[in-house]
Amino acid sequence: MKLLFVFSLSFAVFAQPPTSAPVLPSLWMGAGAAFNSAATPQVNGWFSYAQLLSQKQQIYSFSTHDITPLRVAGKLTIQDSTRTGFAIVVRQFGPLTTLGLCDAGIAATGTASGTSVSSAFSGGALAVYQIGKTDWTLEAGYRLLKTTSSQNVYEFGFGRTSK
Repeated sequence: MKLLFVFSLSFAVFAQPPTSAPVLPSLWMGAGAAFNSAATPQVNGWFSYAQLLSQKQQIYSFSTHDITPLRVAGKLTIQDSTRTGFAIVVRQFGPLTTLGLCDAGIAATGTASGTSVSSAFSGGALAVYQIGKTDWTLEAGYRLLKTTSSQNVYEFGFGRTSK
């Protein structure tokens, strides 16, 4: 019995501690442009805000706002989509962080007969690259945005972090 105790104690003494993930920024804000398959023209603007909820689980509260030009009944109009949800760190490679995200909210589109409001959902992946030792970042990503239609959104932008 003493041998088993000494053996298990030696594992505890010589065990390597788990490697900890790098400290994540507590806030991130970004904005940019996107290629949107449903837009007319096929470009839209976006801005996002992320706040760290759990350093240990690497989970962010993630909110996005998209402004998308659309043609409705032959007339140019704007769709405004606001969503909030979660982003989870999938992997970190030095200054590059990849995240998976999903969110839900509403989309409003102005029409000749008034405003049309519908649900909005999106899911996708983001890559955020920290520029040197600054707080500035580059962001690229893909989202499938579901409002009144399915929209493939490929985005690029700039952002800033805060510890």
